[in-house]
Amino acid sequence: MKKFSLFALAAAGMLFGACADKDEVAEKANAIYDLIPGQNSWLAVGIALPDDGATTRANEDLVDGLPAEFKVNSAMLVLFKGGTEATATYFGRYDLTPAEGDFSVEGDDNVPGGNKEGGEAEGYGEITTTSKRYVTQINNPTLGAEDKLWAYVILNWDGNSTSINYNGTFAEFSKQKLTAIGIGTEPAGQGQINAASGLVMTSVPIASAAGGATKPADGTIVTTLSEVQSNAIFETKEEAEKTTNPLTCIYVERAAVKVELINSVQKLDDNTTPFAVTAWALGNVNNNASGYYNTRQFNTDWMGYINKQAPDNTKYRMIGRTGFWNTGTHTPTGYRTYFGEDVNFDGHTGLIKSTLAEADYTTFNTGTGATNILYTYENTIDENSMIYENTTYVGVKATVGNGDDFWVEEGQPNTKLDNLTQIAGRVKSNASSTFDAAVGTINAAITADLSAEATTLGSSTILAAANKVAGDIDEVSYTLGATVTLGDVTATTGEQAYTYQITISDIQAKKGGAVVTLAADKQTAMENAVKALTDVSAIITPTNRTNTAKFYKHKDGISYYTMRIAHFGGGDINSGDKDFANGETPWSAPSPAYNNYEKIYPMNGKSIHTTPIEYGDSRANAWLGRWSIVRNNWYVLDIKGVNGLGSPVPEDYSGSGIGSTPDDNPGREYYIAAEIHIMPWAKRYQKVNF
Repeated sequence: MKKFSLFALAAAGMLFGACADKDEVAEKANAIYDLIPGQNSWLAVGIALPDDGATTRANEDLVDGLPAEFKVNSAMLVLFKGGTEATATYFGRYDLTPAEGDFSVEGDDNVPGGNKEGGEAEGYGEITTTSKRYVTQINNPTLGAEDKLWAYVILNWDGNSTSINYNGTFAEFSKQKLTAIGIGTEPAGQGQINAASGLVMTSVPIASAAGGATKPADGTIVTTLSEVQSNAIFETKEEAEKTTNPLTCIYVERAAVKVELINSVQKLDDNTTPFAVTAWALGNVNNNASGYYNTRQFNTDWMGYINKQAPDNTKYRMIGRTGFWNTGTHTPTGYRTYFGEDVNFDGHTGLIKSTLAEADYTTFNTGTGATNILYTYENTIDENSMIYENTTYVGVKATVGNGDDFWVEEGQPNTKLDNLTQIAGRVKSNASSTFDAAVGTINAAITADLSAEATTLGSSTILAAANKVAGDIDEVSYTLGATVTLGDVTATTGEQAYTYQITISDIQAKKGGAVVTLAADKQTAMENAVKALTDVSAIITPTNRTNTAKFYKHKDGISYYTMRIAHFGGGDINSGDKDFANGETPWSAPSPAYNNYEKIYPMNGKSIHTTPIEYGDSRANAWLGRWSIVRNNWYVLDIKGVNGLGSPVPEDYSGSGIGSTPDDNPGREYYIAAEIHIMPWAKRYQKVNF
């Protein structure tokens, strides 16, 4: 009776388990397991919890993250059998029952159990913690001559109400839609970790050759299942517990996406106006109704995709350039993959919160830490759908100024109006042509009235009221003014209603330029007569005098900003930062293209500049993954500058026409340009300017 040992789990980031020697793997690939069908064997399983994730950026930034993010509450080992991963079928599953203290921190994050010293330059950073060796009993499978055993891991499924169908082929198993990622508010699609269950983690697609600076070699394959090697099988439970043989690798990643907001800005770019973030939320997210695939779905057609303008280290963005390592020899055995198709990849029908409401925002605390982190479902976008209504974004709520009301005029988003006097000034300025026209109209009306046929008592309205005859009065002077009265504010837009009224005062009867003094009652009657003239009355009646200028009220100084989250980049190749966070899918377009998706992301990968820029052989080659959020990635959005006053209400993307515009359209008033940096997890950092 053979026993079998499998050291095979990487939770919390990506690597799980110590790896077998590369040469030995090749030698034993088709070995016969020599198991006795129907009898029992023993599995020795070790769990290594990797870092948060990685990036294809030049620095491939790997970070352990918070203890709650790599905590393992339950572990399931799932075995398949078959000649290849594609043909493998379900064989059995085994509960590993982890306990408190089973995991210890790794000194060398790439080598579970190795605890070797090293740094990022040597490629370390894949593993966070390693478990003790677990031993579990299995019933030996019946294997064909070419059949192998394949291992898959699910962590923290227990307590997350994730229903899994274990029967059938691995292909069917991998594309099941699961319904919980391990947060406490699954229906909302964003929230904090459910401490009782932990974040769900599952096996991850790993490439056999490097990407980044070079195109993955011909014959590169991407596999999710880990082959169980023959040298991991033992006669007795004792052998399984004591073995020093290299053990099978299993790599896992979190199903969740991590988003962190950082704000170090205390004033607007004018260095005068105070600025403070108070709350934030995520918009356009999936939730448990949409679910997520059991395994991240990586398409091998993507491996050779290249943006020709990217820095050398990130040209082939879909596969990492830093490998996982073997124990002792540090020989690369696999490379991370960095994209995937989510459940709404083509249709995007399951996204929720396309427009955030006030109630969706959570409190933001100054500084950094867990309170400024949200976890959510992945949302990846195909190259033909990178528009506002499909892209996950961060909605930011901030107080601008000292918490007092202020107003912004449409078309003047960076001019802050602090009181009614300033609003009235802007209204009057915008209405100057209307005001000038009123003068001419009123003068004509008065002149026409004074020129009317007159009798002894005067037949014209003004003369009759003044008890004068033609010739006694030949002119009427007056002063025109204007007042602005505020009305209600529209809750959905923040638009401030107002009435603009032209006023007429200081009305004087004149003859030859000199004022004609009238008795008080006659003066009043004459003034009323002027105001009653049809043309004059129409001009000074408040209900008839409005203006086309629009104003928006920021109650208590509240402003809202929107920040799209880029996965493979979001910067202009001329911005000077292409070697940092935005280097993998650089882009720029001339202004005529800004509202035209076909010009922003041309099908042939070639810009429409006077001298075209060659980005890629196709739209997908050049920009697939530019805008997306991918599981096991940590997106840090760091606000570095604010040069606008924002919106008085959260932006409305439903039916407004905004949602159908391209993500790279720079004309959005309240859109935040950002620099993203993604850590393992893979952590992606995004420097933000409002």
